[in-house]
Amino acid sequence: ALKNREPVLLVGETGVGKTTICQVVAAAMRLQLHIVNAHQNLETGDLIGSQRPIRSRHLIKARIHEQLSGLLSEHHHSKSLRDNSLDTLLRLYQDCPKPVLESFPLQARQSLEQSLLQLNALFEWIDGSLVSAMKAGHHFLLDEISLADDSVLERLNSALEPGRKLYLAEKGVDNALVTAADGFQFLATMNPGGDYGKKELSPALRNRFTEIWVPHASDHHEMEEILINKLGQDHAHFAKPMIAFAHWYSGRFATPQLSIRDLLAWVAFFNKQCIADENLALLHGAALVYIDVLGANPAGKLQFAGSIIENERRDCLQKLSELFQSDMTGLYYSPVELGYRAKSIEIGPFSLEKHPGASLDPSYSLQAPTTRRNAMMIARALQLARPILLEGNPGVGKTTLVAAIAQACGVPLTRINLSDQTDLMDLFGSDVPVEGGAAGHFEWREAPFLRAMQKGQWVLLDEMNLASQSVLEGLNACFDHRGQVYVSELDQTFLRHPNFIVFAAQNPHHQGSGRKGLPASFVNRFTVVYTDTFKAEDLRIICSEKFPDVSTEDISKLTGCVAEVEVALQQHRQLVTHGGPWEINLRDTTRWLDLLSSQNGLLSAGDAVDYVAMLFSQRFRTPGDAAQVVSVLAQHVPNLTGTIHRSVGIHANHVQ
Repeated sequence: ALKNREPVLLVGETGVGKTTICQVVAAAMRLQLHIVNAHQNLETGDLIGSQRPIRSRHLIKARIHEQLSGLLSEHHHSKSLRDNSLDTLLRLYQDCPKPVLESFPLQARQSLEQSLLQLNALFEWIDGSLVSAMKAGHHFLLDEISLADDSVLERLNSALEPGRKLYLAEKGVDNALVTAADGFQFLATMNPGGDYGKKELSPALRNRFTEIWVPHASDHHEMEEILINKLGQDHAHFAKPMIAFAHWYSGRFATPQLSIRDLLAWVAFFNKQCIADENLALLHGAALVYIDVLGANPAGKLQFAGSIIENERRDCLQKLSELFQSDMTGLYYSPVELGYRAKSIEIGPFSLEKHPGASLDPSYSLQAPTTRRNAMMIARALQLARPILLEGNPGVGKTTLVAAIAQACGVPLTRINLSDQTDLMDLFGSDVPVEGGAAGHFEWREAPFLRAMQKGQWVLLDEMNLASQSVLEGLNACFDHRGQVYVSELDQTFLRHPNFIVFAAQNPHHQGSGRKGLPASFVNRFTVVYTDTFKAEDLRIICSEKFPDVSTEDISKLTGCVAEVEVALQQHRQLVTHGGPWEINLRDTTRWLDLLSSQNGLLSAGDAVDYVAMLFSQRFRTPGDAAQVVSVLAQHVPNLTGTIHRSVGIHANHVQ
């Protein structure tokens, strides 16, 4: 196809290496590859170019000053003109007789006139990535082409035909026809239709491409060869059991075909950690990629009740122990120890570097076993240069845990709350009017995500599954091996800083409120961590630290109460029949203890029973549902039976 200058469309499942092979081919041919990630909001101007506001006028003025001083110094035989202002130089240039102007080099004069026009204009035409590639004879890759709107793709038809021409009607009459230079090649990739938001291309458009199906690397011998190459000869014997476990896992949980991307993540983790203990590195690598994903369901692939997660984990550990002839279960359930060193933080077997300004958050407790385990899973995920997706029920502390670890490491954390109204410009930046500048003067202002990406800081994208698919797919190149972001408004590619880490947090999509499953091709770029829910012991430890003035007996009573209600609501959903799903968690426990320990007014005379109605029973829709919950609470809180009576009265000076 390349030899005959045919546009190429590569179709295949996620993780089979479609984008990588395009990069390899371009590198082998020593040609630059321009990559644009398609998404639902992609516009024609992002590919071919558009009229953009002129930015950085001070740079244009500096260029004109340099050009004028160079030309006029030759005419006046003086070097002192460089010290004059731009207005002075412009007057001297305009006062030059016509024979003198004609004596200046033609190319220099044309360049100066172009700069002067640019200085006085409000907008200028900026070529898009496709047009730049056509003019320079480079390769162009439109990744995830099927996500773009048909009207955008049909606009490119003439560039896909044998003539390889593109008429830029939006630019105007001057130099509007672009003919591809030798070496230009149009490449495109897509996943087959059926995943979230993915569709097939129209027959008319597919007919213009040479379409190639990229099969999955499912042959075990082929995968073994890849893994041996990455593991090295000293650890080559681990390749077969690794593939065997991945194959067993895929069959057990009915996941899609084996992903070479997941296996390579396991190998990369092992290579980094195997110096200390090979078995520990194998176990945590498998837990990172497979075992600790159980419970999370970002792409709607693994769906089973939360009550059996622990049993499924044990089955995985048993299979792992069989394949590697070692007790992996004992290693997995060993206690997580915390250590604070001068230059690092130790969480279990993993170490995180401390930076200047590191400090522990006194309001956050890392003493609870589940909190420690969740922190260890995050520390483990940080050993690889991949984004981290945290999924778990509301109130388990996903956001606060990431913030506490960032503060303990001394790394600035930027939190961005996503919604279906979030646009890519909210993450990357946009053109804004210059403050105090003349009308029509614009400058580019970077958004927090792009700024943090270049500085090597941490970013937390909260409520990831509320964002539109156009935003998610626009971040693909930043999250995979490319590590870059293309900003069409600037026609510029920004590289990811080596220390840049992206965390994403979300509640399960079955909880509704606009949440949706994420595309498998997007989730595949993340290390997924399922954050375990708090047990009664965790709640007791956390609350004992946060409320030292409340007796241990009261804390144990209340935390046991809340934990039992939560179990009843989650595992016995027939307990409450209206208005679900219901969530009773740590937030409710801390509210209860806040009221119980308050010295504000009449609250100081209250006891645990007084706040049950306000915190629990009044939220339920029917008297029967409220009575069911009160009956569970009554098992732990004495004197809590029947209807809770409230004293209501309107008096001259107050309302009770």
